[in-house]
Amino acid sequence: MGQTTSIEWCHATFNPWEGCAKISAGCRNCYAEGQHRHRLSALGSPGGPGTCWGIGAPRMARSESYWKQPLRWDKEAAGLGIRRRVFCASMADVFEQQSELSRGFAGQTAPVPTGPDRTPRQVRFVDLDAERVRLLELIRSTPHLDWLLLTKRPAAILQALRAVRQRLHAGQDLAGRPADAAALTEWVERWLAGNPPHNVWLGSSVEDQASADERVPALLEVPARVRFLSCEPLLEAVTLTDYLPLAGCSCGEGPDDCRCRLNYSVAADAAVDWVIVGGESGPRARLMHPDWARQLAAECRSTGTAFLFKQWGEWSTAPVGHPHEHPAGQVNKTAAGEPAPMWRVGKKLAGRQLDGRTHDGVPG
Repeated sequence: MGQTTSIEWCHATFNPWEGCAKISAGCRNCYAEGQHRHRLSALGSPGGPGTCWGIGAPRMARSESYWKQPLRWDKEAAGLGIRRRVFCASMADVFEQQSELSRGFAGQTAPVPTGPDRTPRQVRFVDLDAERVRLLELIRSTPHLDWLLLTKRPAAILQALRAVRQRLHAGQDLAGRPADAAALTEWVERWLAGNPPHNVWLGSSVEDQASADERVPALLEVPARVRFLSCEPLLEAVTLTDYLPLAGCSCGEGPDDCRCRLNYSVAADAAVDWVIVGGESGPRARLMHPDWARQLAAECRSTGTAFLFKQWGEWSTAPVGHPHEHPAGQVNKTAAGEPAPMWRVGKKLAGRQLDGRTHDGVPG
C-alpha cells in the first residue's frame, strides 16, 4: 500500500477530516490532539489547544489528493488478491455529532501557523454530515479494503447513517453524480435494514467498566460484519464477558463443558468479535496493571474471541536499560489485588509482549 502505519492492528490510516472533542477519561491525554497541536497551533495563539480541537472548534478538511489514496490502495489490493485493513479517523471520530458552533465554520478557510517555523498554511473547514456522505461513498467504492471505523460515540452511529440517508434522498452532496448517489443510497438502506457492508468493521473505544457498559450495548445494536473494542488506554480492570460470544450459558457450564450452546445469552452474531488492549503512551501516560490485560486475554481465550495486545505504553513490568536512563520502579496502587511494580522505560523498550508472548489475534 502507498501509505503504512505503525499501528499494530491495521495496515494504513485514513482521516476524512481532522479534529474532535474530548468526552471521557480515556481522552485526557489524547495523542491525536497532541499531534494536531504540534503541527497546527491554534489560530493566532501559539500554545493554544489546536485549531480543530474542542466541541466548538472547526473540523479541518483534507486535500483532494489525500482522498484519492484509498482508491489506489484498493486497486493494489485487488491486483494482489488480498485485503487490507484501514483504520479510519485516527485524528477524529467518524460518528461525532458536530455542534452548531463548529458547523458554522464549514466552507471557510483560514491561514494556520504550521510547524516549528510557524509558516502559514491555508486550511478549509467542513460540515461533518456532508463529509460522512463522501466517506461512505469512498468505502463503498473500495471493496477490497476493510474499513475499521472506531468511535467513542457508538450510540450516534445509527443517527449518522440515517442522516446520510436523508441527505441522499434530498439530493444533497452527490447530486452531481446521480449514479453514485443511487448506488450509495441503496448501500446505506441495506445497512440500516440489517444487511451491513462486508468491508466495514465497527469498533468502540473502552477505557474502564463504565465506558464498556455504556458503549458496548450501543455498538451491538448496529448491524456489522465485525465488531471490535479498543481497550486503550486501559485505566482499570474491565470485564467483557456479557458482550463476548458463548458467554453466560443458562446451564451454568463454561463454553468448554456446555452442550446446550443455543442457550447462551450472547449469540455469536450479536457479540464482540475482537478485543484490542493497550497501555497509554506519551509524557503523562497512566499505568496499566498487568492483571487487567491478563483478565481480558483470558476472557477472550475462553470464548474464542480474537485478542490483540497492542502495547504496554510507557510503563513496563520489568526494568529495561541502564538505571541512570530510567526512573526507579513505581508501584501501581490503583489495581485491585496485589500492587504491581512498574518502571517507566518508554513505549519502544516496554514492547508488546504479555507474559512472554505476542498476541496478534485478528478476526478471520
